Order: sequence, then C-alpha cells, then structure tokens
Amino acid sequence: MKKFLVPVFAAIGLSACATSSQQADITRFHVNQPITAGKVYVTSPEPLNSSVLEASAYNLAVARELQRLGYVSTAERDEATYIATVSILSNQRDGPPKRSGFSIGLGGGFGSGNVGVGTSVQVPVGGTKPGNTITSTTLNVSIVRKADNAPVWEGRATMDSLNGPASDVPKLANLLFRDFPGPSGQTVKVRY
Repeated sequence: MKKFLVPVFAAIGLSACATSSQQADITRFHVNQPITAGKVYVTSPEPLNSSVLEASAYNLAVARELQRLGYVSTAERDEATYIATVSILSNQRDGPPKRSGFSIGLGGGFGSGNVGVGTSVQVPVGGTKPGNTITSTTLNVSIVRKADNAPVWEGRATMDSLNGPASDVPKLANLLFRDFPGPSGQTVKVRY
C-alpha cells in the first residue's frame, strides 16, 4: 500500500506545479528585416499616462532589455538612432469568488487483508467570499528610426496578476524582448 501511495502523491504534486505557471500574450510587428543596433532614446508619450516616477521606472525596464540586446541607451534625443516610446495600460477586475475555508466532512471505509477503501463527503459551510482583484497590465513599445520617423518595430505584452502594474512591468519587458524581434503579426503565449 505504501509503494502505491508514493507515486500517487508525487503525481498530485507535479500536477499542482504544472498548473501554477502563468502566461503573457505577446504580439509584435516589424518589417522582417534585420534591425541594426544603435543608440536608443526611451521616452513616454505626452501627456504622461502615469506619474513621472512610474514612467521613469517603465522606461528603465525597457532600456535595460534593449541594452541586453546590444543597443546603447542615451539620455540625449539628438544623439539617438532610434526613439522607443513606452506606454502602460492597466485595468482591474474582480477575480472569481473564494469558497469558505470551513467545511464539514463525513467519511467511512472498510478493509480486507492488505487493501482498504475509504470515501468521504465534504460540505462547505459559510458560502463564498469576494475574490481577489486581478490587474491586467499591457506594456506597449514602439521603435522608430529617428532620421525619417519610419516604424522599425512595435510590440505589446499583456498579463494578468494579483499585483499592481508597476511590479509586472520589468517581467513584461523581459518577455516582450525575448527572442527579439520575434514573429511578426502573431500573438503568442509565453509562459514564465
């Protein structure tokens, strides 16, 4: 009996791990040509859609990912080869209601030799509680060539979480620029 229970509990544990991963929706557009690395000026649209400190944090997350790809971040717009514009959209909604943590269980079982069979019934008591608030955050980045304002690359990453948007932006930036420039015109789901 003990030999049978070990694989069962291991399988239950693995299935719990497999279903706990989250995913983001990533969409990118580009002209299917190599994008030569150069100096990039990262900015937010005017007027700012968030506070100056938040916008700076979002811009920094994108600048770090571009630096990882070989681009050089510059604070001077005039020195830039590319202009990257960063915007964040977020909205909140109620998550599914939670069940009461209290229940009454009735059980019974019988056995013969080395085999036992048991059953139980649990009845929740106390109804449901309001669910957590889910924040849906979308990071939009567009990159244009400064010389002629021609679009070079555009991407959007969206994810849902129980945290506010600020905590999700560095993760979204990482997912958005993974496998840069990525497939054009497709929405892919990326697990993290």
